Amino acid sequence: MSRLARAVACLAILAGQAAFAAPPSAPAATPAPRIVVAFANPVHTAPGTAGTTGSRYGGDGYSVGQSALRQAHRVAATYALREVTSWPIQLLSMHCVVFEISDGRSVAQVLAALSKDSSVVLAQPATVRARRPTGRKGTRPTRPTTTRCMTCRPT
Repeated sequence: MSRLARAVACLAILAGQAAFAAPPSAPAATPAPRIVVAFANPVHTAPGTAGTTGSRYGGDGYSVGQSALRQAHRVAATYALREVTSWPIQLLSMHCVVFEISDGRSVAQVLAALSKDSSVVLAQPATVRARRPTGRKGTRPTRPTTTRCMTCRPT
């Protein structure tokens, strides 16, 4: 078979596959809006006594307290929110949680309701920041778009 005949056969096969290919998919759906909610997360463990050794000397570290976890779960259930991620902030004695609003309510509606909840220290819209590749050698590696809490202060 000549080169020309092979090329024509390949083109015919590719054209046939393109004709039967699935139609282009719809653009990606808009992601559900997200909010950042903070709860009090006080330190409950007593510091080790002077001169102690072992694990008490180094401390237990800073983690999320049971009270903050219960408050976050109660808020999620009460306001029909889905937890996306969370982290403690030791310096502020807070536990931050990113919630997704998946039932069609606006961010303003949910924030208005949360402003009346006494267990919520602060609530604000989550800021979405896209990281774009620079293409320059020696720069940080490219990462996918992420949701981050850009500020942690009341709005």
